[in-house]
Amino acid sequence: VTDGEFRRASWHRDFFHRLHGVSEVTDAERKVEGTALEMRVDDRIARTEPIFAEEFTALARRAERATPKLTIPSPGMLYRGGRVAIDETVYPDPARFRADLATAYRAQVTALADRGCHYLQLDDTDLAHLNGPRRGARVDAYGDTPENEHMRTIELINSALADRPDTLTVTAHLCRGHDRPTR
Repeated sequence: VTDGEFRRASWHRDFFHRLHGVSEVTDAERKVEGTALEMRVDDRIARTEPIFAEEFTALARRAERATPKLTIPSPGMLYRGGRVAIDETVYPDPARFRADLATAYRAQVTALADRGCHYLQLDDTDLAHLNGPRRGARVDAYGDTPENEHMRTIELINSALADRPDTLTVTAHLCRGHDRPTR
């Protein structure tokens, strides 16, 4: 069972904004950047507290005869703005960014398992259409290829789950989003 994320204002931003180093992009910045940029990485990524721990605990108390499921955004969702979303003075090397993000996720996954979470779902509305024509054009525009980004996203997810305890089942929800027509 899940609580349907009703406690969240945004299914993914509420999570990412609780990571150190992530800030909201203003509407004015979005217009200047000319992109769908929602978040910006402006400092080193770090997890400073368990995220959604209280929400999971509240759900688990109510799920007497079922397994409580927690959903969090896939780590690749933070990179969907591309290189422009990451301050190059903080992360001149995108590999360092991905390593720090994976480290934060590993700590998060462990903390949730320690609280009794046995079912975690990673939501990713980006991976399913990375190689689509519209998304591919955006990736090309910031100097990468869809194929490279696709593989790096999979490597990032695998790294984020590398220390997952055997008691924790992790699933992925991939979709092309429900708020717009095919991307």
